[in-house]
Amino acid sequence: MATAQETLNELEDQFILGEILESDYRDKKRELIQQIRKNGGIVDSSAQIKVAEIKDKRDTPFCYIPEGPFYYGPDDEERDIKCAYYISKFPVTQGQFMEFLSENDIGYTDEDFERLKLVSPDASCPVSHISYNDAKEYCRWLRRVTGEYYSLPHEVEWEKAARGEDGRFYPWGNKLGSEAQACYQGSQVYDSTIPVDAFIEQNVSPYGCIDMVGNVWEWCLDTFDDERDPHILRGGSWCNDQDYANCLARTYSFPPTKRADYGGFRVIYLPSDMLEKYREHYSNLSATNERRALKVVMLGADKEERQKKKLKVLSQAIDSGASKDDLEATRIKVHQLKKKVDENPSNFDAEFESSDVNDVIASMLSQAADQYLKPKNDEPKDLSSFGNKSGDKSVPVGKSPTYKSIDEIHQSRKEKTESKSENFDKSSNTQLEFVATERGNIKKAKEMKIPVGLTAATSVGWAALFVLVWLYTFFYLSAS
Repeated sequence: MATAQETLNELEDQFILGEILESDYRDKKRELIQQIRKNGGIVDSSAQIKVAEIKDKRDTPFCYIPEGPFYYGPDDEERDIKCAYYISKFPVTQGQFMEFLSENDIGYTDEDFERLKLVSPDASCPVSHISYNDAKEYCRWLRRVTGEYYSLPHEVEWEKAARGEDGRFYPWGNKLGSEAQACYQGSQVYDSTIPVDAFIEQNVSPYGCIDMVGNVWEWCLDTFDDERDPHILRGGSWCNDQDYANCLARTYSFPPTKRADYGGFRVIYLPSDMLEKYREHYSNLSATNERRALKVVMLGADKEERQKKKLKVLSQAIDSGASKDDLEATRIKVHQLKKKVDENPSNFDAEFESSDVNDVIASMLSQAADQYLKPKNDEPKDLSSFGNKSGDKSVPVGKSPTYKSIDEIHQSRKEKTESKSENFDKSSNTQLEFVATERGNIKKAKEMKIPVGLTAATSVGWAALFVLVWLYTFFYLSAS
């Protein structure tokens, strides 16, 4: 008699060959996955269940993520996605973000541009050195230029796109990956991100999403009831080790204006026929994450190994002085943890999840980029050559952007500002009539012509008045 795993493998083959309806395939697959999980097994599946892929108005590819249940989080809780959605096949690239920056002033300084050049040296690299607020502004810009809906994904939406339905640890399955599958720090030392299509066949999720783990941590919409306003990032990055290059990896950053050299993002896209249902579902829900603690999640071979690695991270944090707030208290906390774990590993869980310890680990992850980011002798002198170091390689996620230098971007913004506040042209008989928007901002300027005849009549009138006043004065003085 075939095992549940063997039956699942046969079912995957039937679906690929078109021998079974999609609805029947999903129902049977769900039953088999639950059966394997209940028996304490791990689903051995690397099959693609990609349903559809579309492109938006900007020719950017998106992968379809269906509604329905999946296994979520390190504890494999069953969660149900109520609304289908599309998520970008690739992370947003440096080339796409540079096009956005050329049209929008979000406070990017020359230092920010230089930092971006270091961490994302090619147009096809995922953009990094961005904040949560920057990613949100990019989504707003997409909505303005396309008239369609874009947003950052919720954390559960990101995880389903990366993990599929069967609770796998990696986009490609459950087998530990290698440096031939994702960009992270190992025997191969990276000094920046790499193009998003570098592992286009190896680092692919069940729904066809590329580069979900490694390269850049990806911003999610979720926040917490915390005065610091932290936001979640998922998937590990180029400057962290293999323990964070998986579908469970999770960290956070605050405040939302902080530009992270390890953070990037991808977006969800909802055509009009999907948007109404999505809005209806989420209108009564908050992005504030109340179900899970604000903590860093990593993946190791076993629980005891993860504990040792986390303690090692904390020791490194103390040695490097990464914990700037109340360092001595954190030092004492770490020493107490080490002692308790040495005495009895079962003491670890309750003690380790304290907020101060997780803050230290999140800080270490965010500072890891400083170890590797170094100015390159051959880096482009300005953004006009930025992204073309690898020849004529095209950007794999939409149309090729127009590259501008930093000076050109500043000049473009200056010209736009001047055009919006254009002064009265004294060489013509034209005045400007400004029409305000509902928010009270100046939206556009209309020409209001002054008739030439009216101008001439006015001149004659003033001359006649002058003559009358002169005659009156002359006769009055003569009579007196």
